[in-house]
Amino acid sequence: MANRFVWISSIVMAVVVVICAWLFTHSPIRDLGTIAASAVAIVYCASENMMNVDYSVVAPYDTEGFAVATWVSKQGGDRYHAWIFGSSASAVYVSRLHGCVLEPLSQQMEEAYLNTLHLKEGRKFQSSNPLQSMKEAISALSPKSEPLVQPTKTHTHSHDDFGDKTLCDGGDARFSLGKKRALQELFDKEIRNGVNKKEHTRALVAVQCGELLAESYAGWLNMTAESALLGWSMTKSVTSALVGIAIRKKLLNLDDLIDLDKDGNLEEESIRLRHLLHMVDGLDYNEHYGFVSDPARMLFLERSTAAFAQSKLPVHEPGIRWCYNSGATNIVSRHLRDSFSSWSQYWSFPYIEFVQRNNSPLQLFGKIGATSFLLQTDPEGVFVGSSFGYATARDWARFGVLLLQNGSWNGNEIISSNYLNMFMFRRLEETDGLYSGGWWHPPTGKINLTLLNSDPRTNCLAHYLKEEAWSRECLPQETILAAGYKGQYVIIIPSQYLVLVRLGHLWEKSNRIRFFKSVFHILNRN
Repeated sequence: MANRFVWISSIVMAVVVVICAWLFTHSPIRDLGTIAASAVAIVYCASENMMNVDYSVVAPYDTEGFAVATWVSKQGGDRYHAWIFGSSASAVYVSRLHGCVLEPLSQQMEEAYLNTLHLKEGRKFQSSNPLQSMKEAISALSPKSEPLVQPTKTHTHSHDDFGDKTLCDGGDARFSLGKKRALQELFDKEIRNGVNKKEHTRALVAVQCGELLAESYAGWLNMTAESALLGWSMTKSVTSALVGIAIRKKLLNLDDLIDLDKDGNLEEESIRLRHLLHMVDGLDYNEHYGFVSDPARMLFLERSTAAFAQSKLPVHEPGIRWCYNSGATNIVSRHLRDSFSSWSQYWSFPYIEFVQRNNSPLQLFGKIGATSFLLQTDPEGVFVGSSFGYATARDWARFGVLLLQNGSWNGNEIISSNYLNMFMFRRLEETDGLYSGGWWHPPTGKINLTLLNSDPRTNCLAHYLKEEAWSRECLPQETILAAGYKGQYVIIIPSQYLVLVRLGHLWEKSNRIRFFKSVFHILNRN
């Protein structure tokens, strides 16, 4: 009897082992483990190199709950490893121009990493080195160079440049001292409300007419004005701005056809750059945010984010129907890369204008003084234009101010005002004014949601119109928003010359509405 029990137990254990082995080696279970490990490795790396906080502080919030089941380690100061569910992943801090990138790296990324090590060691780049402009771009970001400066513990308003101080001259839009104090109190209260809670605000900044009105940071997480925080899909708005600069420099055209299969033949292509930026591309990409979803695979599993997005077949003609699609923006990032003759020029483009001499003129981030900005790349080397943009709250605000000022800074046009007003901020009737060129707007409410939702061809639009209806309750119709996962916002109110930034972890709609109603109560009082 005992022998029979042992025999049956052995069979059961063998079956269990076989099932477990199958689960951990079979997709999608295997993919889930790799995605989780990849996300944890990037958070670990980014917390130290961009956010300037200890990994243990943000891990409970930023790793989607996987931190408790993950073992992490660090090697050589630059590499971060994570193991979970029998799967592993590693991320390496490549450089100030690339951020934390999943391994294995492409050849060009390996070269960039090695040259960064040479730069750290004080070794000179050879003049023939195709990555020479990396050095110039990193230098242009000084003093926030390799690595970002450690955060200071001060909480004082900076007198740095926040745009045109004359915008409010001759009007009554400028905040009074009493309003500034009330706004600061509101910001501090919002930060306090989130202490030790899953939903919390990490940074708040308000800028009006070139003046920093108020700011507040989650000191309980060691967040400061020097913490570069992830904007998630606000990066789409940055990518669109970079495209606008490239168009002004005649590197790109909105009517460019996109070579989806990369065969060099455009005769059979129909998707244009403008379709991707407006998200009317027609590709079969699903923005569902599950653990083994298209966004998760693209960001944490695939070596090339653009190639993954380009593998999605068209399901209808472009320009007909709108549906939110992060993959479209990464195709845009790859198309932007193809407009440059070298990887080095592409990587430097957001920071400096590459020319064949030293002291290259500053580009987008350098010109507006937003030197904390970092656009993270995928392992291939293409900016993850959909999701991985980091910057301090102040620099996210500077970006918003640039757009508020019609693409100009200190009298210099950086982004064409025509591109902004005729394309990027254009209210599309087919989306009820909801989305255009990487930016959101409060929907007009003119479209029948019930009718849209009943049609499979338009239920995606209906879903997002319903999700974004909250903005109609508390924001003016003129509002322009950059919005990111878990409640990241850059909010532009043109008539008030006001830019608001909120960065954090989760934000219930009711709490957003309450907060913005409070902001406008202060704004509108006598």
